[in-house]
This record gives sequence, C-alpha cells and structure tokens, in this order.
Amino acid sequence: MAMKASVRAPITAQSDVHPETQVRECRIGNVAGLDVSLSFELCAVKQHWQNLQGHVQQTNPFVDFNWLDSWVSAQISTSHVSLIIVLLRDGQDVIGLLPLYRKVVCGCQLLAWIGDDVSDYCQPFVRGEKGRAITTDQYAAVLNQVVAYLKNVDAVFLRSLPVDDPVSDLGPPVLAGEAHRIDFDRNTSWATFYSSLRSSKTRSRLRQKQKRLAKRGALSFRSVSDPHEQRLALETIIQWKSRQLYERGSRNPFASSGADPSKLVRVLQSQLDRDILSIDRRTRIFGLFSDGKMIAGCFTFVQGGRISVFVNSIDPDAHSDCSPGLLLLIHILKVACRAGYDLVDLMRGAEAYKRDWCSTKTDLVDVVLPYTMRGRGLAYIHKIFQQVKRRVGRRPRLMSMLYFLNRNWLYCRSKLFIRS
Repeated sequence: MAMKASVRAPITAQSDVHPETQVRECRIGNVAGLDVSLSFELCAVKQHWQNLQGHVQQTNPFVDFNWLDSWVSAQISTSHVSLIIVLLRDGQDVIGLLPLYRKVVCGCQLLAWIGDDVSDYCQPFVRGEKGRAITTDQYAAVLNQVVAYLKNVDAVFLRSLPVDDPVSDLGPPVLAGEAHRIDFDRNTSWATFYSSLRSSKTRSRLRQKQKRLAKRGALSFRSVSDPHEQRLALETIIQWKSRQLYERGSRNPFASSGADPSKLVRVLQSQLDRDILSIDRRTRIFGLFSDGKMIAGCFTFVQGGRISVFVNSIDPDAHSDCSPGLLLLIHILKVACRAGYDLVDLMRGAEAYKRDWCSTKTDLVDVVLPYTMRGRGLAYIHKIFQQVKRRVGRRPRLMSMLYFLNRNWLYCRSKLFIRS
C-alpha cells in the first residue's frame, strides 16, 4: 500500500508544551475509538508492557521489557535518551503499545524503535481482536498525532519490520533483511520430523560426525543452569562469535571499543543478570560439551512455545571438522519437538545453514515516514543504500574483496590502538 499524503502532513499540535520533561503520561487524541497517549518513562508502562508481552506472536527480545530496559541503561551511559512510548487504549485497557525514542541521524530528528540497533526485528505490541484489527491507516493517524504533538520531528524511522505487519505498509517498504524459523507439528514425532527435514544421507553423515566427536571425549548436550557458569558461557559464546566475524571481515556488533564492551554485549550481559534474578526466566543457554568443556553454545529466548536463537557460535580451535554447531542445533530441535514447542526461530540472517534448514522465511523491511524535506532526503538516501547493499551482497567476488579490505582495516586499527 502506498503511503498516503496524510502521513507526510502532520496535523495541528494540540499543545505547545513539550511533555518529555514535564509529565509521565499525557493523552494526545483518539483514533477509531482508541485513545492515544504518550509516556516518557519506561518504568511507567512496565505493567502494561508485561500484560501485552505474552500476546505478541514472536519471541524476539524486542518484546521483552528487561531487554529494552537494559538497552536504555546502556544507551544512557553514552548519551541522553528521550523515550516516546505510544499507548493505545480501548476504554481503560491498553491494547497496543509502540515503544519509540528520539534519535539524530545525519542531522535529522527521528523517532525510531527503542533498541532497534540490537534487536533482530521490531513491531507494535497488540492484543485482542481490536488490537489485531488496527489498520495501516489507523497507525498512520496515530503517528501523525504523535509527531504533531512532539514537533521538531523530520521522520519516523521504523527498522526491521516483518513484512506481514500492517505497519510495514505505511510507506514504500525497503527490504533490509530476512529471518528464518523452523515450524513444528505437535502431532509429528521427532523421528518423522527429522527425516522430513534432512535426507537419509545427510542424517547418516551427521551421525558419523557425532560418533567421531564422541571418540575424542565424553560428549554431552545440556542447558547451562548455574548462574556463574551461565555468565562464563555467554562470555565464551560472545568471544567466539566476535572472533568469527573479525576473521571474516564482517560488521562486528560484539567488538569492544577500547576497554569497554560494545552496547550489544552490555545489553546481553544485563539481560542475563536480570533474568537470573527473575522467577519467569526467558533466556536459556544450550551447550555442546566435550570432556566438560563447551565447544558450541547458543544464547536463546524461550517463551510461549517458541525458542529464538539470538547468538550461536563454536570454538574455532576445536573439532570444527565435526560440525559441532549443527550437532547442537539438532539437539535443540529435538528438545523443542519432544517438548511440544511450536517453532525454533533462527532469527535474522541470510547464512546458508538457515536457508537450508528452515521451513519459513520472513522478509524484514525498513519504513521511513518523512515529515520534512530533510526527512525525505534521509528516506531517499536510505533506500539507495539498501539497494546498493543488496546488489553487492549478490556478488560473491565483490563481497570477498570488501571482507578482505575490512579485515585489514580492523587489523591496522587494532595495532594502532595497542600502540597508542
């Protein structure tokens, strides 16, 4: 659906007061019988958030209150954060929530998803028939009212939207990535499901690798439950993943900046620490161990019959010939299938193993809603950037050259940092 002109032209503001520094929550209008209000503190909407959390059909960390609270804490350590949380009420009940914040990109004042730089995909939280019935035009009217009330907003920049979400139709969607998941039928046994997923030759080859690995040391698959061991396991998984990305020359969100860990690493560590203290634990770490030493690990989110694999990595110096990462994935799938889970989400990424193993692919799009000429310029630049990125990604030789250049740049930068 093409973006309507009303999305670009904000309505008249109801107040000249900038609420972000004055009140905890304010009502700004009504759309299709739903009251629209804004909150400017995360703690003020915690109860509403947690009530909606169980109704979202995805297990990605974006829907977890602790995840975005950890992001806010990490962001505050480097810059000011101005939260704009939109609440949609049907009477007294909150049936929808859009967690946004102010950010500046290339001099443009934007509204964006909270934590969009550390979350694989983002979307509004809604519940009930009335929440799921909110249309694209109604979301456009809501954002119009928000922008008009706040003022000084060049664009609304909504990243990583699943293409089937109505918000993705607000403007021309720009393809930004893909996510993959494996769906289960609860009436199907693991043996039947696995045989439909992999050929007999592939299953035999993986069995041989597992036997070969078992001969080298006592092999075990388990969920890491001890808090101290969990922290060590997460640190190890992050180190392996960071090294893998560094050696390939890819963008590395796990790389530390000097002596400080990256924002994503701080968020992961904070999420684990909060979850350890929580009764309703949502994170789980699975590991493949040889003689008690972890050789492959996964940091996952578990909720409502779904498992989302957020970070997975293997020890690059041990047993890579036996595909420990795939063996661990098979174990997780077996546990999920036998426990009656609905799906295992491998989340965002176009890696070959995800395309090979997963039954369902979801395209992820970015939507930029411009309200000024500066915002329109940003929308155009973002569209061109994503198009160039996709074209380059389809040329293996060019990608190899870019990886090589980036890898050498990272090496030189690390040497200069050590010297300084």
